[in-house]
Amino acid sequence: MKTLSLSIITIVGIVAVSIVIIFVLSVQILTMQEQKKILNETNQKLAENLTNYQDLFGEIQKNYTYLPFAVQTNVYVAGPLETVPVTTVRANQPYQVVANITKMENTQPLIYYYCIVQVSNSTGLGPHIGWGQGMFTPKQSFSQCAVSWTPTVPGNYTLTAFAWRTLFGSPLANASTKYVQVVP
Repeated sequence: MKTLSLSIITIVGIVAVSIVIIFVLSVQILTMQEQKKILNETNQKLAENLTNYQDLFGEIQKNYTYLPFAVQTNVYVAGPLETVPVTTVRANQPYQVVANITKMENTQPLIYYYCIVQVSNSTGLGPHIGWGQGMFTPKQSFSQCAVSWTPTVPGNYTLTAFAWRTLFGSPLANASTKYVQVVP
C-alpha cells in the first residue's frame, strides 16, 4: 500500500512538472511569435519607407550605387544628442546607437549606401532595428548614421551595424558588432 502511494505521488509529481514545462515552453513560443510579428512589421515599414523615399527623391542612380568600393563599419552607444561614446548605459535612458562608416578608397564618385543597426538582448529576442541612408562624395571618407534606442531592461545587449547597397541587397562590409551591458 505504501509503495502504491509513493508511485502515485511520483506519477502526479512528474505530470505536474511536465505541465509546468509545457506551460513555460508555450509562453516562450508565444513570445517568440510576437517578436517575429514585430520584426516582420518593422521590415514592412522599412520597405515602405524606402519606397516613399524613392517616390520623393527618385531612384538612386545605379551607375554610382554598384561601383565597387570597400567600407568598414564601427558601432557604439552615444548620448541622445551627441556622437561621443558613453561608458555606462542605463535602463530607461535615451541613447543613440551610432555606426561609423569609413570608405577605404577615395577614388569613387558619389556612393549611396544604407546603414542598418540592430540591437538585441542576450537571448536574441527583442531586437530593435533602425536604418538610415547615407552618401559618400568623391573626397569624403567618413560618414555616420545613428538610431535612437532606449533600453528598458538591464542586461547584456549586442549592437550590430551593417552597410548595404540596398535594404534588401548585398552587404558592403562585414557587420560590426559590439557588446554592451545595460545597468539599472
